[in-house]
Amino acid sequence: MKNPLYHRPGDTAETLDYPKLEAISRIILGVVREAAEADHVPGWKAAPENSMAEVNTVRDVIRLLLKNREALKIGPAKTYVMNNSLRSLDGIAARGAITPEERTGMVRAAQFILASLFRAV
Repeated sequence: MKNPLYHRPGDTAETLDYPKLEAISRIILGVVREAAEADHVPGWKAAPENSMAEVNTVRDVIRLLLKNREALKIGPAKTYVMNNSLRSLDGIAARGAITPEERTGMVRAAQFILASLFRAV
């Protein structure tokens, strides 16, 4: 259940979802601990690989969300964005290649979709 007071003046200690907060904190702790104990600093690539596997994964996630849109209560505006993103990704997949600009658009669309559907509760 979404907290209607989230990030508002009435959002106090009593309105926090402590089990969720603990779960998120444990994930963050695990990532930080793993990074701190690593044998070496991660290497960075100057430019991302524009992988078709990434395109296929984002397509699969959007399809799954659309398949469950009633249960997730996805409204018409978000459905429209998701369907447009899916059409674009289908075209990219059919072509078998993605440009850096298309990848940027795909990432932004995925961020919007996921952030709008799974806001903190």
